[in-house]
Amino acid sequence: MKRINPANGTSIQVLFYDILIHIFMKLNVVELSIASMVCKSWNQICRDPLLWAKIDLSRLNPNIFSNIPLLPGTWREDTNSRYKLMKFLDYALSLSNYNTNCLKLNFFAYLSDAQLTYVAERTPNLKQLVLPFNVNLSTSGIESAMKTWRGLESITITSRITSSRIFFAISNNCKNISKLKFTCNFEICHADLMVIYTPNLKFLSVRNIMVNLKALCKILNSLEKLEVMDCPSVEWYNLVFHNKARPRAVFMLWMLCHGKFPTRMRLHRWGMVQTNDCGFCDKDETIHHLFFECVILKRIWQRVQNWLRFQHEPGSQTHEMNWFLLHYRDKG
Repeated sequence: MKRINPANGTSIQVLFYDILIHIFMKLNVVELSIASMVCKSWNQICRDPLLWAKIDLSRLNPNIFSNIPLLPGTWREDTNSRYKLMKFLDYALSLSNYNTNCLKLNFFAYLSDAQLTYVAERTPNLKQLVLPFNVNLSTSGIESAMKTWRGLESITITSRITSSRIFFAISNNCKNISKLKFTCNFEICHADLMVIYTPNLKFLSVRNIMVNLKALCKILNSLEKLEVMDCPSVEWYNLVFHNKARPRAVFMLWMLCHGKFPTRMRLHRWGMVQTNDCGFCDKDETIHHLFFECVILKRIWQRVQNWLRFQHEPGSQTHEMNWFLLHYRDKG
């Protein structure tokens, strides 16, 4: 029998429920899932729709699943971590009971067709979706998920997703899409696809260092219903122009931010060198290869880091630029 508070006739059990809901709303997804295992009453409370309107895995610590580096692609190779993550997501979605309308997946997570389809089936009322960087999605996989997410209104597109596939699926199934966010290089091909497949777009956000000016102009001239365009001034401004390094080093950093670094690939295209080959190995010398792929240069960078007593595992150019901006913003 429920105990009644004589002061106002409120059930003590209802009051206890409301207090716990308020407390649980302060927990992240992992903490909430753990709380649901304490007892039956907590498990029931943890299934309240208010707690699962948003599932945010973007700030999830990968060490919870396995001690692996924060690098795009590492979760793809680590099958044990992928299994643990999906097992956890499966449990979280079972608690949500189809009440999730915002899903933010971890940037470093790996997503396949089967996993995306499964997540879509458990979140049919989704309004906002943030995809991870490393995905292996086919046209049929994206199409299947979008058929379930017909009410989707906002999506964040990453650099590992083939734009034509997702825009085609959006056009066929998600008629309510009004907001798009890009965390990848924004090129003219993206603008062309948006003009064709998302003519009713109202909000566009471009968050990266590589933005094609012609693409932005085409968007502004072609999307008549566009109300907000969030494309701030380049985030690396302070990193370059408030930098106390040698002028030559700052100039090279400026060229790198613009994607104009004089690699052999670029010089060969201009007819200034005879080959594309890297000066340290036999691979094509691109910006990504020089800084992140070349085995010999990796050893050199590692020795420099050890000498500086600095522990950091490099990722991609975009990842590194964002990392620098996060840790050294306004420090000169």
